[in-house]
Amino acid sequence: MQHQSNRFNGAASLTPTWMRQPALIGMLALVVVMIHSAELRAQPNPFEAYEQREGLSPSPAQQCPACPSVRVPAPAPTALNGNAGDWVLSLRSSLDLSYTSSQIQSSQSASNSSMMFRLVPSFGYFLIDDLELALDIGWYGRYLGMDVDELVSEYGWLFEAAARYHWDLSERFGLIGGASFGGYLGSSQWLVTVYPPDLLSNPYDQPEDTSTGGLSGSLSALGQYFLSEHFQLRFGLEGSFLAGLQGSDSVDELRGNASVFLGLSLGGAYFF
Repeated sequence: MQHQSNRFNGAASLTPTWMRQPALIGMLALVVVMIHSAELRAQPNPFEAYEQREGLSPSPAQQCPACPSVRVPAPAPTALNGNAGDWVLSLRSSLDLSYTSSQIQSSQSASNSSMMFRLVPSFGYFLIDDLELALDIGWYGRYLGMDVDELVSEYGWLFEAAARYHWDLSERFGLIGGASFGGYLGSSQWLVTVYPPDLLSNPYDQPEDTSTGGLSGSLSALGQYFLSEHFQLRFGLEGSFLAGLQGSDSVDELRGNASVFLGLSLGGAYFF
């Protein structure tokens, strides 16, 4: 019995001292676990790219529940008006009441109230934000008073340079103030009194083709509403004037006429 006890005591004496300390063993194991965990955190997440692509990345609140939440303000809506460098194609029509004064003879004139219709395409460019410079080329038709009881129709073309400024009242709605100036060319037909050379024949009237031309201009106050990002509706009031001269083969002198108009305008525009 004494011999066995000595044998076991000898085996215990061969065990290293650090393995016979339980506290020291636990501490070493904890250090190994901490080093291994740090190495795992340093490695990239193999699912990070997939989570970002699919929108599965955790929100800041999920990443840090204890952190105070930060509310990011939503971007303010921007108006759809033209910016510097934009182009716009537009088409407007107007139906106007007019007052016209026409010279029918060198010492006689006639005036009348009638109507004019215009259809004007326009090609514009935004020089700066909200400022549109445009070229208007359109068609018009109106009535002229050549006599007290006679109205003569006239048709022609308008050529005007225009400037329009756009004011934003909301994301889609706004106002347009515009002015244009240019000229017009047209033709009409009036009745010319012909006096026969012999005094026995009575004078008679015959139709005579005339040509006309002069200056034109307009002022407008319009509303605008964007139906979509590129299409715009325009509507409002427009005042204009025509002032020019008329001539014909049978009449040596040129006869002047001037008209002022006020009416409703309706049209649309495409921005690109």
